[in-house]
Amino acid sequence: MSELKTIKIRVEIHSKLMKLGKKGESFSDIIDRLIEGYKEDEGN
Repeated sequence: MSELKTIKIRVEIHSKLMKLGKKGESFSDIIDRLIEGYKEDEGN
């Protein structure tokens, strides 16, 4: 298993991430998917 890191986020952001998540998806998975989508949009 990968190493884990704890981050502080506002409750508002937590709620937004929950809405973006798919069933069984971890917050790490959601954030990674968002980062990859951002990179694709930016052409990186």
